Amino acid sequence: MQGKIINITNKFVIVEDNDTKQIVRCSLKGKFKKDKINFLVGDNVIFNLTNNDEEGLVEELLERKNSLIRPPVSNVDQVILVFASKNPDISYEILDTFLAVIENEDIEIVLVINKFDLDEEGSKLIKEKYEKIGYKVILSSAKQNIGISEIKDVLKDKISVFAGPSGVGKSSILNEVLEDADLEVGDISDKTLRGKHTTKGTVLLTLKSGGRVFDTAGFTTIDLLNIDDENLEFCFKEFLPYLGMCKFTGCKHDKEIGCEIKKQVEEGNISKERYDMFIDFQNKLKNRANHREKDNKIYKGKKVFISSKEANKRGLNN
Repeated sequence: MQGKIINITNKFVIVEDNDTKQIVRCSLKGKFKKDKINFLVGDNVIFNLTNNDEEGLVEELLERKNSLIRPPVSNVDQVILVFASKNPDISYEILDTFLAVIENEDIEIVLVINKFDLDEEGSKLIKEKYEKIGYKVILSSAKQNIGISEIKDVLKDKISVFAGPSGVGKSSILNEVLEDADLEVGDISDKTLRGKHTTKGTVLLTLKSGGRVFDTAGFTTIDLLNIDDENLEFCFKEFLPYLGMCKFTGCKHDKEIGCEIKKQVEEGNISKERYDMFIDFQNKLKNRANHREKDNKIYKGKKVFISSKEANKRGLNN
């Protein structure tokens, strides 16, 4: 039998059968603990029913198409990235960091600019800027029910997770969306826990209107940790049509002559602000790599622990 993990406790995984939609509390085979395999909400598994078909045993973890660290979820179709132009004021550095990291995982992005009622003009400018890059942008106000139906439309037939900085209204939008869920978190707990087992904070819920949403606080902070310097150019959507057109192979799009990306910036096809952000990110990744190489030479590959203060001084936490 094949199913999807929709919740995890400290001892069990909660699996929904793909065919019957039955929700089953499953134990894990000993080999998973031995191999230190970490299961995530969203994982697809093979399982068998046990104990008079009331419980189950997970036999196999199927291959993931992607996974995220915060929140710890897998097999995501799209990220609903929520920002506001005011209250709090938008940080383009944080927004572009989110975009780069999610693009690096090859996950579709829908950008939602919430609190539209507080700054209509500013919200429209953000929408215009990122639609030009190629992103779908929705203007919303959870308080005034603006854009909520459009958000529900993009959730249909997708597995989605919400992301964005604190205070932008993710929870308000998510609450509106989850009114359309088949099961609440409490319902899943009542059906599956039967005893004191601590649940993790993420549950995968099915919407009556179609699609599935991870009921989670989402992730509010992010960094460039998992991006390799060579892959950064692919994380800027507007660069893609021009990659491979530079004069020199391996062009870093910085000081090289004959760079097609810089040419497109000069011609206005790539925004100067986004290009400057790319160079800033590239320098951060380069500095981090240099510090790691230096540490490896000094300590000859031995594992080295440094304080958070020292890491901040070296820019390793940037």
